[in-house]
Amino acid sequence: AKDAATLDLLSGGRFELGLGAGIPMPEDDQMLGIPFDAGRVRVDRLAESIGLIKRLWAGETVSAPGPHYAAAEASIMPRPVQEPRPPILIAGGGPRLLGLAAREADAVGLAIQPTDPREAVEAKVAQLRSAAGDRFDDLELNVNLMAVGDQVPGHLRMRMGLTASGLAQMGAFPALVGTVDEMCATLLEWRETVGISYVMVGDELMESLAPVVERLAGR
Repeated sequence: AKDAATLDLLSGGRFELGLGAGIPMPEDDQMLGIPFDAGRVRVDRLAESIGLIKRLWAGETVSAPGPHYAAAEASIMPRPVQEPRPPILIAGGGPRLLGLAAREADAVGLAIQPTDPREAVEAKVAQLRSAAGDRFDDLELNVNLMAVGDQVPGHLRMRMGLTASGLAQMGAFPALVGTVDEMCATLLEWRETVGISYVMVGDELMESLAPVVERLAGR
């Protein structure tokens, strides 16, 4: 909570806290000797952490018994710049994580596979809508793009043999392909019909997305 508050201060109030329960790749944790807990435990731990972070950001002095995080009269200084607090993005795809995001998040990262079709994304949005109730219209929906133009991240190309054209041919939702005009039209259509207005890319795709960002600025 304190590190995030400091980053919010240093960035002039542009910080966003992105959280999740961990990618299911236990081999990474095993290499470091860190136990990779069951999904239930990881989601419970995440939920507990969010409650504590929000209270600390609000300026409370917090005592908590755990079970995952213990605190004794903890507080932070300075507080975040943004009011009432920095936005929180929670990423997930399963029912429990989407339920947690529906209750606690400002933005929801829809965890989808590189080859997932549109129907899979729409199903997660419907599940989130049901869980969020009246909060749904206040949530910003996010996806991570797996292709932009004719580019894909190296790990998809090398580990899975995927290409931008191949993803497009199989109807993969997170593949943003075509001309700049076509990609702009796709993003606008996603916003209007699916409700997704927030996309992310890794560093390998940033240059490919730049002309799209420039074209859509302010829209």
